[in-house]
Amino acid sequence: MSRRNHISATSVEFSNLRMEVELNDGQRVNVPLGAFPLLYRATQAQRDNWILTDDGSCLSWPEIGQNITLDKIYLASDSMTGRLTRYA
Repeated sequence: MSRRNHISATSVEFSNLRMEVELNDGQRVNVPLGAFPLLYRATQAQRDNWILTDDGSCLSWPEIGQNITLDKIYLASDSMTGRLTRYA
């Protein structure tokens, strides 16, 4: 069983080029918006219109058709030290 099975997102905040996701264990994960082009191009109002799905393990922006799992958020945060991976 993965250590992330019980982890879920509780909030999402945005700056100009970054997204910060707070998790139910108190951890905060920062990722570059460039990893998620649909979110990068979205307006702030569209970014703020998110919901949790899959028991908190997936963030969804229905208006722009973007779904991001916590695994992708972890991967995008890890890639900050190397090559930026983009997720459609």
